[in-house]
Amino acid sequence: MNEGFHAQLNDRLKNIKYLAIDMDGTLLPDDKNIPDFTFDVLCEARAAGYTLCICTGRSFNGVYKYERLRSVISYYVCFEGGYIVDNTDSSNPVLIHNYCIPEKEVQVITRACREAGVMLALLSDNEGFCLNCDDDVFSSVRIWGAVPGVTDYDKIGAAVLGRSIYIALVYGGRDQINCVWDNFSKEIKSGFDVIDTYLDFKDIHHLVLKAPGVNKWNGIARVLELNGVKADNLIAFGDWHNDFEMIKNAGVGVAMKNAERAIIEAALVITSHNNNEEGVAKFIKEKLFSIRENNL
Repeated sequence: MNEGFHAQLNDRLKNIKYLAIDMDGTLLPDDKNIPDFTFDVLCEARAAGYTLCICTGRSFNGVYKYERLRSVISYYVCFEGGYIVDNTDSSNPVLIHNYCIPEKEVQVITRACREAGVMLALLSDNEGFCLNCDDDVFSSVRIWGAVPGVTDYDKIGAAVLGRSIYIALVYGGRDQINCVWDNFSKEIKSGFDVIDTYLDFKDIHHLVLKAPGVNKWNGIARVLELNGVKADNLIAFGDWHNDFEMIKNAGVGVAMKNAERAIIEAALVITSHNNNEEGVAKFIKEKLFSIRENNL
């Protein structure tokens, strides 16, 4: 990076008040445990006056289970923005935004997936309804924070009746995914938020379906607006496709060293260390804190 870029980055870092941090592949190493150094840096950031926000595809239960984070995290933006919890009073977390997939659309998704013969997981607050899913999908559902349960297409309607479904995860071949999307889009005209990607580790395609307008950026933007904070005052860390809007729109968008190419291209800067090397904590310590100290 040249001197001009360093100066631009430093100027932006001076404005930062809020930190938006993805969990998996970003804050967490692959073993899903929070390292002591990372936790200490987050505590230092909180004590220095920064507001820390977790922005994740996981459910609230899937992140709130990290008990020692509760004292440092002010907001949990969960289900990619569909479920937001105000934790500024850590003794009394309050749900402030809740937007799930409408029941009619859940039925359409289920029908389209059944016709295509794909794997489908529907995620609610506490449960994951897995249809035609393999062990890897079961593991993924657990990571998202839901308890995976097996059902079939004949019983799924009754199983999800009256439950809030926030995310639909679809897995299959390219032709199958195209079939799901074609059948879904024929019936649903509203602008669903969609991630369509290829999982190279499984040699399979992956479709993430969320209610219209549900993404991490819209979620954290709601938190910023609530507190009278501008996008320029936000630094965002992420690694995967669901972080794209957040990384692109933040005052400082930071891609992890291990991030997908699209995230790296959208980011202002890339960490020098990956998620297994505590890249987030080291960036905060080496970049953000040094700027703050120089301006005290």
